[in-house]
Amino acid sequence: IPNGIRQLISLTFLSLGYNVLTGTIPNWIGDLHQLIRLNLDYNSFATGTIPSSLSQLLSLTFLSMSNNLLSGTIPQSFTKLKMLYLLSLGINQLHGSIPMWMYQLTSLKYLYLNNNQFTGTIPSTLSAAVVMEQFDFSYNLLTGTITDIFGTLVNLNSIELENNHLIGTMPTSLSTLCYLSRLFVQDNYLSGSLNMVFNGSFQHSLRNI
Repeated sequence: IPNGIRQLISLTFLSLGYNVLTGTIPNWIGDLHQLIRLNLDYNSFATGTIPSSLSQLLSLTFLSMSNNLLSGTIPQSFTKLKMLYLLSLGINQLHGSIPMWMYQLTSLKYLYLNNNQFTGTIPSTLSAAVVMEQFDFSYNLLTGTITDIFGTLVNLNSIELENNHLIGTMPTSLSTLCYLSRLFVQDNYLSGSLNMVFNGSFQHSLRNI
């Protein structure tokens, strides 16, 4: 990423996606305090992690860095990004647990962490993310059950959990999600009956399963 961009202190939108940029994501991007939207999708940042300096972008609403080669974990300092409504970090090499503090991003509606190496369980604290509409945790190494956190996430329209190592039964709280139209849970180790989950009212809204 050219150093000259750091001089553009009034920049509000920066989109560098779908290029062949390499190296690391520079820390100085965190000095572009007017940024509202940052898109670094589909590059080759193969030698770096997600810089914690991005948490200085307090006006940021859209952060997408999917389809790179980023490693490491999601910086906890991201809890400062209270305006963020979309966080897309899919198709990288991120690892560790899905952070328990993610619910503190109180404006977050779209969370995409698919195709990484996340382990552990689905954090129960996500039940507090009441504005969430879509999340994608597919193609990771998640274990445990699909916890009964969905009853409070009444705005959910898409849940993607396929290709993990989840066990147990489907939570009955799914039947309360009247906006849910996409549910992907294939290629796990789920068991039990679906009769209690897929009642008539739920089937009306569900389009993909």
